[in-house]
Amino acid sequence: MRTLFLLPLLAGFAAADVTTFDGQVAPAFRGEPGARYDAYDVFTSAALTPNTADLGGSHLGSSLTQADPAAILTSTGNIYDFAGPSDFTLALHNTAELEQLSLQFQLTGTGIDPASVLLEYVDALGASQSLAPSAVVDLNLADPGETQYTWSALAGLGVSDASVRFGALGAHMSLDVVLVDALLGSPSLQADTTVASLAAGGVQHLTLDAGSSRAGDIYWVLTSASGTTPGLPLGDVTLPLNFDAFTTASLLGADGPLFQNTFAPLDAFGQGSASLSVPPGLSPSFAGLTLNAAFLTLDPITLAVEYASDTTSLTLLP
Repeated sequence: MRTLFLLPLLAGFAAADVTTFDGQVAPAFRGEPGARYDAYDVFTSAALTPNTADLGGSHLGSSLTQADPAAILTSTGNIYDFAGPSDFTLALHNTAELEQLSLQFQLTGTGIDPASVLLEYVDALGASQSLAPSAVVDLNLADPGETQYTWSALAGLGVSDASVRFGALGAHMSLDVVLVDALLGSPSLQADTTVASLAAGGVQHLTLDAGSSRAGDIYWVLTSASGTTPGLPLGDVTLPLNFDAFTTASLLGADGPLFQNTFAPLDAFGQGSASLSVPPGLSPSFAGLTLNAAFLTLDPITLAVEYASDTTSLTLLP
């Protein structure tokens, strides 16, 4: 009998999905280095089991769990709770520190309790912290179910492995879409080691992140032993390396045995990988030399320089 009563109500909820989320916005940092995005449209679990992001472009790696076992899934994969207020935990699973966060919701029926929306984490001293959003925005005046919650000044707080708790004001909320944008405080170029042995040789593996807005661009990893300032101006971009013989070597030797995968396209997330190899048996006269590396991104059609990364270092030891 209860199911028959719910059918007309659930039919009204079924039309809502990400394509009808008219008020959604792209935060200013989306597509930049360190930015990650997850989008939930079709949920697979109403309660107790985590949901993962299902829309293309998602790669933050968050999970969303609802705690009230009375909740159900609608025919279009929305989470609906007819018995009481649903209670959600969005686990971000971020290992790098969080600098900004944006959550956008599309829902139908009962709204979210604004006082329940809290970012929770454990700080560097081991103390539990809870932060309310810095801003709450109604995204669509014609639809009170479209809302954005943002935390805009998290840098320096040590917010890692964080989660967001939020709940409904009461029964009869249908959660339709959740959009998660996170800006992580990770550099655009990272290395797995900062030293290599002249005698034994070694490999420095590099991880590149130019942001999804530069997906498909060509990246070019370059090196210098002459420092990072003032750098090399290239139009509107300054490469943070001083040009020298090692820069020439990395230009001419791209994708060779010493500079592996250093000239290639970025993937769909604007990311890539490369490595710098130090062959064994180099002269001890190089001991103490520090090589800095950075990468440029080039438009794949015009080859115009669009972006220059952070730098990494590799010091050569005896």
